Amino acid sequence: MNIERTRITGGFWYGRMKNAASRVLWEQLAILRGERPELAHPSPVVENFRIAAGLSRGPYRGRVYSDSELGKWIEAASYSLERFEDPALEKEIDALVDLMIKAQMSDGYLNTYFQVLRPQDRLKHYAFSCELYNMGHLMEASAAYYHATGKRPFLEAMCRAADLLCQRIGPLPHQQHVYDGHAEIELGLLRLYEATGCRRYLDLARYFVDERGKQPCFFLTEALLGDNDEGANDKWFGPDHHQAHMPVRLQRKADGHAVKVTYLYSAVAELAALGEDADGTLFNACRSVWENMARHRMYLTGAIGSQGYAERFTVDDDLPPDRSYAETCASVGLCFWARRMLTLDRDAALAELNAIGIPHVTYSYETVSRCGIRGTHMSVKVDGQEESDAMHHHHHHEDHHHSVLEQIAHMVGHLALPEAVKQDILAVYQLLAEAESRVHGVPVTQIHFHEVGTMDALADIAAVCLLLHRLGPEQIIASPVCTGSGQVRCAHGLLPVPAPATALLLQGVPVYSGTIRAELCTPTGAALLKHFVTRFGEMPVMTVNTVGYGMGTKEFDTANCLRAFWGETENTDNQVWELNCNLDDMTAESIAFAMEVLLRAGALDVWAAPITMKKSRLGTLLTVLCRPANREEMAALLLRHTTTIGVREHACRRYTLSRTAGVTSTPYGDVRYKTSQGYGVTRTKYEYEDLARIAADHKLSLAQVQAILKDIQPE
Repeated sequence: MNIERTRITGGFWYGRMKNAASRVLWEQLAILRGERPELAHPSPVVENFRIAAGLSRGPYRGRVYSDSELGKWIEAASYSLERFEDPALEKEIDALVDLMIKAQMSDGYLNTYFQVLRPQDRLKHYAFSCELYNMGHLMEASAAYYHATGKRPFLEAMCRAADLLCQRIGPLPHQQHVYDGHAEIELGLLRLYEATGCRRYLDLARYFVDERGKQPCFFLTEALLGDNDEGANDKWFGPDHHQAHMPVRLQRKADGHAVKVTYLYSAVAELAALGEDADGTLFNACRSVWENMARHRMYLTGAIGSQGYAERFTVDDDLPPDRSYAETCASVGLCFWARRMLTLDRDAALAELNAIGIPHVTYSYETVSRCGIRGTHMSVKVDGQEESDAMHHHHHHEDHHHSVLEQIAHMVGHLALPEAVKQDILAVYQLLAEAESRVHGVPVTQIHFHEVGTMDALADIAAVCLLLHRLGPEQIIASPVCTGSGQVRCAHGLLPVPAPATALLLQGVPVYSGTIRAELCTPTGAALLKHFVTRFGEMPVMTVNTVGYGMGTKEFDTANCLRAFWGETENTDNQVWELNCNLDDMTAESIAFAMEVLLRAGALDVWAAPITMKKSRLGTLLTVLCRPANREEMAALLLRHTTTIGVREHACRRYTLSRTAGVTSTPYGDVRYKTSQGYGVTRTKYEYEDLARIAADHKLSLAQVQAILKDIQPE
């Protein structure tokens, strides 16, 4: 199950989600506004932002971390919007975002406690101030709201806050060498990095992690804020309370405040997953701290944080049932951390592979180097031995009374795998059997997979299918396939590279031989590519989250590895391609026909403009705007329906307003309209067809209808 793509559509939890969307979020908002004292003690958080924005007068009320309450609510509401459309809820968030932007200082700083109560102390106290903690939660909220709605003002506001921190804090001599007592800013920065691709946010998150725990700990000499530093001189509130007693990469136990541990190691795990862990020390720290917590510092219920005083872990196996603190925040933070650990732990993936239950098969991995590049080599052993090189990838025909696919289906049916994975395995085998059948000119029923090779190949295919199922990529894009050259030995003797079955499977796929005289793509590999790859071509514009290297066994002059990039492509709504060509020998009617063809084929826009070409010839510049996935089709149509002999292209990023449609009642009947919103702009436009109908029905001009409807607010 891929957690990121899982959707709950019914049952117990769906009901709870609906209740949260329709009731709980609204009651929480009322509390944050101080409007429902019968539900809970009124929160001053919204009023504090009003005071900071100059919209109200009065003293700051609440705790130093009160700002975070609003960030958490907006984040939760944004997640709800992704599942349950709610224009009213979205409108409320927009109002809160507008308030926070008004409260934000010109340099990007945003923290109502310091802005209202202690403006002279901002960015000076880190142990107990929760200053960066608050900003981190607001950053996470801004990214969540951007992902849910596409609206950027909140995201841009928190990017300004992050830019301020990037200026003030860091490794340079003129910067502050600090970190927050309560880890959270790291997660906020990583969310901004995820949303924007801005590398400095990732770098600052990594800096905070690597700076934490350097000695001497500045928390011990830092000026105190007063009442908010409760227990600062108590042993239970020492550096380990903040996970600052030693460098994070060296930590091996869950020490200190339970919530701070989960927030910190959520960020550490994410940094490791993003490739910021060349020596593996972040991963080792994550795994060691997790194991210590799970084995010695966790209740049977999964709760953590045994001591109420300082809300923290104490020592191994100190888990008193009668005075367990087990704060809800710690449980929520543990979920954050667990989700990230599931994407990080290679040993967990290996254990899952070995639990599949393929007879006589064991999986293992080792870290190896090829041409100076470190990567992972996966081994499949049958009865303790690896199959001789490449033989298990080449199969032959033999008369026998059972269909090979029936045998494979029988074995696959008894494996401990999700049904979707089983279907993928059988689909790959179908491709293999059909290719071998065509090569040998015999029925599929006569294709034979020898016994050991069956187990070995099944293990390869099952592992790929299962792990891709767990990753759940929305699309897989592969570069042209290097097949190698020369000859390869199989059961039938020497065959040319690519082997005949490989060549059949790669029909329609861009391939090249390269300079290496060896088989670089086997029939099994070709079948997997054919089944899973969405398209072949150049690497798309994307934000890379992590890079993996899978290493082969042979040594070549070039690195024998398969490299995979895991990331997110640019938002296709914001990225477009512009294709154009110059025409000087087409009639206007022919150009108009080509434009109609392009628009019908899915072009976002097509236009023509007069130009002066060489020798002062008059011509036409024909331009097509299209989505990235359609650009090759559009180029082909331009070449087919115009006289050009070449098409130019370049990628563009566009800024768009979010659009919604609706219907409003007027004295002339229902009228459809569209509203565009974003970047501080709101624009409403009635549909032309409806205006034209009203004008015709009532013998009015179009301008008269527009003037009449101008003052009618769409519902």
